[in-house]
Formats: sequence, structure tokens, C-alpha cells
Amino acid sequence: MLKLLNIDKYKLMSQSIRKYASIFLLMLSFSLIIQPITVNTYAYSNPDPVADARLHAGQESGGTWFLIGCVGGFIGYIVATAITPNPPATALVGKDEQYVATFTDVYQSEVKSIRTRNAMYGCLVGTGATVLLYVAAIAAADDSL
Repeated sequence: MLKLLNIDKYKLMSQSIRKYASIFLLMLSFSLIIQPITVNTYAYSNPDPVADARLHAGQESGGTWFLIGCVGGFIGYIVATAITPNPPATALVGKDEQYVATFTDVYQSEVKSIRTRNAMYGCLVGTGATVLLYVAAIAAADDSL
């Protein structure tokens, strides 16, 4: 059918590729213009280091530490209390010394609290699951006698 219309299929493909490439480049240039504007407004909109540190600490996922507590038990909890988290460097760029010191202290205490709490929950769940498995194994062994 393309031969009847005297249209080259490669020409059609190149036109569609150009079309999608131009859309991609337009979106890329738009994101490069808008993203620095939103980052800069955020950086200057919250000068309170305590609130900013709590905001960043709230983004910490405790799922990993829950799993470490489940698998490692009490040792997983000890590891969670022993490791000191580092604050994100992007939150500290361009800030004065007092802001950085306050942010770091609050961030470390908040994240450590989240990690130890989740590791303790994981430790308790892992211990409970182990006890249930032992009880089930003992009950199965008693039934077979």
C-alpha cells in the first residue's frame, strides 16, 4: 500500500522519530528550567534546621532495619543502635555552620530513633515467630510418639 502511495516507509519512520525526539527534548528542557526553580525555593523557604531535619528523617525507611531485627534478633538491634546515620549532603549545601550542626544533631537522633524502633519491632516479631516454630515442632514431635 505504501508503494501505491509512493511513500517510503523509512521516511515515515524518521518523521515519527523526529517527532518523538522533539517532544522528548522539549520535556527535558522544561524539566531543566523548572527543577532548579523548585529546588531553590525549597532551600530558602524553610530556614528552621530542626523542622528540616525532621522532614528529611521522616523519609527514612525503616523496613530494612525491621528485616535486620527479624533476622539478626538482638544483634540486629545492637547494630541499629551502634550505627550513626549521616545526613544527606544536599540538605546542607550552602548553609551556615550553626544550621549544619543543629540539622546534623537532630537528623542523627531522629533517624537513629526510627532505626532502633524498627529493629526492636523486627526483633520481637522474629523472636515470636521462632517461639511459634519451636512450639509447633514440639507439638508435632509429641503427636508422633
